[in-house]
Amino acid sequence: MSNPFSLTRPRAVVLMTTLLTIMAAVAQAEQSHTLLANGPSENRIDIVLLGDGYTATQLGAFADDVKAVVGRIFAENPFQTYRPYFNVRYVDVVSPQSGADHPERGVFVDTALRSFYNCAEIQRLICVDEGLVDDVLLRSVGPDQRDMVIVLVNDQEYGGSGGSLAVSSVHSESAEIVLHEVGHSFGLLADEYAGGGPSCENEYEPLEPNVTIMTSRSKIKWARWIDAETAVPTWTFEPDQPGLYQQGKYCETGMYRPTYESKMRTLGYPFQQINTEQLVKRMYNLVTPIDEALPNAARVAVVQGERVQFSVRAVRPADHELRVLWTLDGQRAPGAAALGIDTLSLSTGEHQITATVTDTTTFVRNDPAHVLSEAHTWTLQVAGRTPPLVRVLSPNGGEALPFGVPTTITWEASDADGLQRFGAAVSVGGSPFAAVPGCAALPGSQRSCMWSAPGPVATDLRIRVTAVDVLGVSASDVSDNVFSVRPAELPTASAIKALLRELREFNPPTGLRHSLENQLTAALSAFERANAAATCGKLRAFTHHMASAAGRRLVRSQRLHDGASALMVTMGCSVESEQ
Repeated sequence: MSNPFSLTRPRAVVLMTTLLTIMAAVAQAEQSHTLLANGPSENRIDIVLLGDGYTATQLGAFADDVKAVVGRIFAENPFQTYRPYFNVRYVDVVSPQSGADHPERGVFVDTALRSFYNCAEIQRLICVDEGLVDDVLLRSVGPDQRDMVIVLVNDQEYGGSGGSLAVSSVHSESAEIVLHEVGHSFGLLADEYAGGGPSCENEYEPLEPNVTIMTSRSKIKWARWIDAETAVPTWTFEPDQPGLYQQGKYCETGMYRPTYESKMRTLGYPFQQINTEQLVKRMYNLVTPIDEALPNAARVAVVQGERVQFSVRAVRPADHELRVLWTLDGQRAPGAAALGIDTLSLSTGEHQITATVTDTTTFVRNDPAHVLSEAHTWTLQVAGRTPPLVRVLSPNGGEALPFGVPTTITWEASDADGLQRFGAAVSVGGSPFAAVPGCAALPGSQRSCMWSAPGPVATDLRIRVTAVDVLGVSASDVSDNVFSVRPAELPTASAIKALLRELREFNPPTGLRHSLENQLTAALSAFERANAAATCGKLRAFTHHMASAAGRRLVRSQRLHDGASALMVTMGCSVESEQ
């Protein structure tokens, strides 16, 4: 029996090509647009809006819908006041067909995010495929640019949903739907109406901050908002009077809401006090009051007498400033955005500087977690002007350093505040100190460096080592006494000395010995003075003398003659007679 799932080669190739094309299209990032930019995403709330059921030719309409909804969001408090806390982007998501599914009517369309009405058998409830939403976000915006996700569905019928994201149709009240659903998805608020949703559960205290089963005034979550003269439960009909109103979270009885009306109960009303407070606190869950604190370092080191400034830049709401309070070692200090300190009045040691930034908005009365406040603390290290201790160890005087052989300069040093850097310098013959190449800027952990002494002959040298601590205070030490540089024993000098030793071993007649010794000694002296011509001249005179009749009578005269001649060849001396 043939396999009904088998594919002929041509069909397999066609399907594979189609699959690869689809995968390539899916992997391509959608176009993202910035509508509002107020600061870095790490300290802002990033809203991203996606569209579903918009075809390629309807992206202009999507942009218009986005701008209308966003404009309406920021016309409503608390979003209006805290607009500077938000960034807004929207992403062009292209659907093959326009609209959304209506399963109850048998209407199905092909859209990018698979939006559909009658979710959970509630006609106005619109759901989308959140996996497809996540795929778009992953491709098109950064991981820190999706704090609040809103999907606009290109369908005119009233509907929407909340949860991990907010969904709304483009019904005439779409902006109100979005705000209500944002109350769920961002504010973590409950619906405040009875019926029309999931079943009522009023046996346990709900997690949402805007509904309760408690009837004792002291146990009501929003007790701070209820005036003492307001009865609980509350039976007034004023829409914005905080109290304890029957009905909420789909329950007719046994569940209470904070105001008679609010956007979480009926569209077109404000969020009201308790819901607004929750939304503001949620904003501060994502935005800290301090945007920047300077200096950036947690520890600041100064020398007593220096002036130092600390500052904070607060995130500013649209209609009021945040309060900044400064303390120095726990005591109030005068300052607004900045605090300047003259450390001359401070004792040496550590001091604590703290800036506390607080939003004193009237929108919030209950903030037990203090999310509307942030403190930034610096440790100020004040040091007296005590210079470092530094001592040159070598060369420290009396040394005769070989010319051409690298010398190690060494020292010891200490400082209570920490050493930052060292520098070594040399003085020759009483001249001003000059930096030693390679030793002029060394880290505070180093205690030696290599130096090639000048030469070939130098006298009256001294080394100076300078230490600088982390506060910029410096101290120096100089070699206790002078030292010198001598030339190293070179092969030519060794060879001349060897000729002298051999001549003295033969013990020739005194007059002849003195004459020959004088020639070799003069040759050695000329070589040490780097006078090559004089050296060659004296060696040439010595070989001539050894070739004379008197010289040939000496024992091993030929050996002395040949040794001097070979040395002349090594030095490149000419064979001309001495002038």
